[in-house]
Amino acid sequence: MPPRRVPSVLRLLEHGFMAWKTLSLATNCAYPAMVVLSESMEPAFSRGDVIFLANWQDVNVGDIPVIWFQGQPLPMVHRAVEVLFDNGQERLVLTKGDNNEVNDVVLYPFGQTHACWIWNNPRHLLFRLNTSTTWFSRALFLTRRALKVGLLLVVNSFVDRARIYLKADLLDFTPDKYPIIRPMISQIIFDCSRDDCTYHPVSQRQILVRIFVVFSWLWSNFLILESYHALLSTIFVLLGIDNSTDWPPLFGSIADAWTVQRFWGRFWHRIATPTLTTWTRTILRIKHEPQTAFEKAAVAFGVFFLSGIMHMTAAWRTGEGYLHLDVMFFCANFFAIAVEIVVSRAWMQVVRRAKLKPGAEARLCRASCWFGYLWTFAWFFWMVPRWLYPKMLRWLIKQALAQSHMRL
Repeated sequence: MPPRRVPSVLRLLEHGFMAWKTLSLATNCAYPAMVVLSESMEPAFSRGDVIFLANWQDVNVGDIPVIWFQGQPLPMVHRAVEVLFDNGQERLVLTKGDNNEVNDVVLYPFGQTHACWIWNNPRHLLFRLNTSTTWFSRALFLTRRALKVGLLLVVNSFVDRARIYLKADLLDFTPDKYPIIRPMISQIIFDCSRDDCTYHPVSQRQILVRIFVVFSWLWSNFLILESYHALLSTIFVLLGIDNSTDWPPLFGSIADAWTVQRFWGRFWHRIATPTLTTWTRTILRIKHEPQTAFEKAAVAFGVFFLSGIMHMTAAWRTGEGYLHLDVMFFCANFFAIAVEIVVSRAWMQVVRRAKLKPGAEARLCRASCWFGYLWTFAWFFWMVPRWLYPKMLRWLIKQALAQSHMRL
């Protein structure tokens, strides 16, 4: 290069550098333009695309931040799928590539993020800024937790008394006790006092045992999970690691369970639901939020099916037997919900066409809720014993054989 052209080249470089710095100031970003080097964000970005960056606002869910890690030569440009806050009011961002199956927790260097906190959040709770970390608020939280545990123990004592009062034995769980709807209809409509009657008369004890089995299934899960939840929340809040708002209740209100769908979606705990949803979407290769009715139904069925597989595995490890009944129970709940959705939509169409007055519509809504409570109870009254009776009969037989062996 001739020496006389050096000043021109330097001025050109100076103008380019000034333009780059001006663009950096305008976008509040040290590197306002970058080249995509991977396929992790397809179809949004492809390898070789040039992207322009700006840093004008905080990162929210759905944004695509550029994350630099100390000591790493290149940044990571992935979509934010979750934003949390720690006790120091620091914003924690969990990212994931649109074309990746899992999030970026495994890609984060040690000490760069609180990824373990996000990972240990199976319910995907949204943590918010909270300044109420005084000892008074903690003491109030601990008092409420202690009262809750005390109430659980009191209710459990009544449940134990009911169990002793019933004294269920082998004959209460034999296969002839599985059906209940047809025997009750046969007893009400037909004369079942004859010897040639298809079904045996339904006794009061049979109904009480069946109701207790349904309630006992609900109560045992509620008691165990809520007790451990209260214990762990007390420890972490007392140590100042978490705030009281970081430990919302596991279960919802039973008053919201006027359909089977609302029972599982509003009342029942959702500890494993986000994880099972992610696994289902991974298996079905649904990389976006389900949009069509078929995708939503497929994901919902996958959640119930995987839940059945999970319970079946636990039953296999504990030796309960009848492993297929676990999958059958949860899949049956999916189909019950599907029927509910079809019937409820048809019913809503009928109500809209009727053009009822506001007062009559409100009364009809309350009546529908009460009918929903009756339907939900009838469903579990019919289904839960078909799931648990064989397991309970197997357990009682094993207990009887063990006792007889000890006597010998």
